[in-house]
Amino acid sequence: MKSLSPLDLFCVGAYLCWLLFRGLWRLRARSEDVTDFLLAGRSLTAPAFVATLVSTWYGGILGVGEYAYRYGISQWVVFGLPYYLFALLFAGLFVEPIWRGRALSLSDRLRQVYGPAAGLVGALWSAVLCSPAPYVFMLGLLVQVLTGMSFFWSLFAGVLLSGLYVWTGGFRAVVRTDRWQFGLMYVGFGVLVAVLLTQHGNLAWLRSALPAGHWSWDGGQGIGYVLVWFFVALWTLVDPGFHQRVLAARSPQTARKGILSAIGFWILFDALTTTAGLYARALLPDLDQPPLAYPALADRVLPSGLRGLFWAGMLATIMSTVDSYLLLSAQMLGWEVLGRWHNRWSPGRYIRLGLLGTGVLAFGIALWAPGVVAIWYTLGTLFVPALLVPTVAAYAPSGHLSRGAVLMILLGAPLWASLWMGLARTSDGYWLGLEPMYPGLIWALLVAAADRVRRGQGFRSRHRRISS
Repeated sequence: MKSLSPLDLFCVGAYLCWLLFRGLWRLRARSEDVTDFLLAGRSLTAPAFVATLVSTWYGGILGVGEYAYRYGISQWVVFGLPYYLFALLFAGLFVEPIWRGRALSLSDRLRQVYGPAAGLVGALWSAVLCSPAPYVFMLGLLVQVLTGMSFFWSLFAGVLLSGLYVWTGGFRAVVRTDRWQFGLMYVGFGVLVAVLLTQHGNLAWLRSALPAGHWSWDGGQGIGYVLVWFFVALWTLVDPGFHQRVLAARSPQTARKGILSAIGFWILFDALTTTAGLYARALLPDLDQPPLAYPALADRVLPSGLRGLFWAGMLATIMSTVDSYLLLSAQMLGWEVLGRWHNRWSPGRYIRLGLLGTGVLAFGIALWAPGVVAIWYTLGTLFVPALLVPTVAAYAPSGHLSRGAVLMILLGAPLWASLWMGLARTSDGYWLGLEPMYPGLIWALLVAAADRVRRGQGFRSRHRRISS
């Protein structure tokens, strides 16, 4: 790719300087109180709620670009539609009980309902699930292209920059920077798509320039592969970021309306990113590195200055997720695991220790990672089934499971999924065409059903004894 011009570098540099200024200036957490550091005192307004939720939930921009480049409009089917549906479900069924439950996190809710063991395992799984590793990987790629540094030092620089203001200001710093990054991500991709439409024609031109498979709803991957991504999208219901923002909102109404507004913004951004991915495939059919489809496309079509603005938008899209997930994972490891066991220091100290551990862990995973989409798939496959059923039951009015059943689900679902992933793989996929998520999910549902039957029979037996 071409080197960025001085004007482009100025745009990127101005964004990074402004980011640090907004994140660090007069924004040290008001106290070491855990509610203040993690939930900004539960004072999130509707605009702030929408900005931080939208920008945080869309950090995987290079993975989205790679998928759109390879498989066309199915990117919207895989990474768009299922998340809208489950976000609607979350807004309708979960917002009220989460906000009124007043827990500090999803794992804290599991601890309240099912005991400390479930809370501990839930915190560990949540820490892995919301690891910033995929986004650190993408950020490292962009920093490497931008600076020419090795991938190792590019990763280090990305983690350090994103973690500075989180260390200082906690969730308040995340929200304050997300407001600006939210706007910048739309400006950057809006400019790119506008120039593409102006220079290269409308969607009719694209239809003639792209392979037929790029207009297929499944991208030639088959219904089984697409369907498993709908199950991965259940991630929405157990995502610690969704829970954190609902708990930080001023009211459940603020959170519910914010999620509905966010869905509209996600639809708009998906339209921009899918269109850009299709143009990248049409204009750059022999691209060596599909994860860099968007930067390569910007190099091809954008003039100096606008190219720098687009780069700033890409960085904002990723960094808004890196900082949020750094804090969430640090909360799980630092406070929900170490703090509740040791409990001798202030909560902020534990969370900052967790931040160090999370940064090192994300750095290591990103060095090893085979690719962004692969990380998403693996994490969703292993840990969404483990957390989904206990979470739904924990917020149901009368659907709590027993502590033993919850531990069996939390520990057994990842085990079954990992065993299937390692032992049932064939040259054509998986045995019986069954993706590894399904055995884990089936285990969770069977254990939950058996627990309900057992407890129901016990109640009826006690009722008969009392009656007699």
